[in-house]
Amino acid sequence: MIEIDIRDEVYVLRVDAGENRFTEAGILAWNEALDEIEAAPSPKALVTTGSGKFYSNGLDLEYMTSGKVDPNEYLSSVLAIMGRILVFPAFTVAAMNGHAFGAGAQIALAHDYRV
Repeated sequence: MIEIDIRDEVYVLRVDAGENRFTEAGILAWNEALDEIEAAPSPKALVTTGSGKFYSNGLDLEYMTSGKVDPNEYLSSVLAIMGRILVFPAFTVAAMNGHAFGAGAQIALAHDYRV
């Protein structure tokens, strides 16, 4: 789902999960990847990208309204990822390979740069 490729001191986080919506597994994978990159020695940079024609299609509304999760907790967990990107201890770049809607677009906007 999430792969990390290290090129010199640039960490490339690639999400490869169809439309790259924020699922329960995706949120966990994002946080684990960000933990790993934050723990790496500095200086560094983080580039995030998607796969296929999607950078990220945002929230998984079916999951959010399924009754399997508290919608407020789900939304808070996605917003927490945005917060982490906003204050990430490295330069961040959203390499937007394709569509970015809703929370996916907001994640991109949380980066220092977007291309």
